[in-house]
Amino acid sequence: MQDAQLGSVELAIERAKTAVLFRRPTKTFRDTVAGGGEGLRVLRLTGAIPVEGGCGDQDSRTAQSGSAAMK
Repeated sequence: MQDAQLGSVELAIERAKTAVLFRRPTKTFRDTVAGGGEGLRVLRLTGAIPVEGGCGDQDSRTAQSGSAAMK
C-alpha cells in the first residue's frame, strides 16, 4: 500500500500468523477484549502487559485490567 507506515506491514504479517495459528480471525480476539476480555487468560509476565489492536482507550483499559488481575 502506497504511503503505509512500515510498522503496518509487520503488523499485518503478525495478524495473519495469529489467524492461522488460532484458526480464527483476529477480530475475534479484538471483540473479546472489547467485551471485557471474558475467557482470555492473563499472561503472568512481570511488569509487562502486551496490548495492541484496539483504539488507544481500549488498549489502555485492557492493560489496566490485566495489571489489576495480576495484583
